[in-house]
Amino acid sequence: EKDIVHSTRMERSLKVLERLVNQNSQDEIFQDFKYWEDASDQHRDGRGSLLPLWRFSTDRTKRKQVTALAWNPRYIDLFAVGYGSYDFMRQCSGMICCFSLKNTSFPESIFSMESGVMCL
Repeated sequence: EKDIVHSTRMERSLKVLERLVNQNSQDEIFQDFKYWEDASDQHRDGRGSLLPLWRFSTDRTKRKQVTALAWNPRYIDLFAVGYGSYDFMRQCSGMICCFSLKNTSFPESIFSMESGVMCL
């Protein structure tokens, strides 16, 4: 018999479910961003306010520097972030995280590297 719990189909279904739950839990943030008006913007000659939406980070990347970023040309909601160090005398391991705007709480994929990532 097939193991349905560990199947590829179950993995895809859980990923979609996670995205739905995440979008529902952050609906207030999306609505605030879409309709946010700051009255003080009228008094700033040509300058406005910026409302941050998300912070893309994980516990594994907290002490690493972002050294590269690239948007996926095929999937417009997906981007990759390369982590490493700009201090060439103190190099450490690197990482590539693929984030999606459909699930802003955790990366879609994480790839660990032996050295820092400098370009994608």
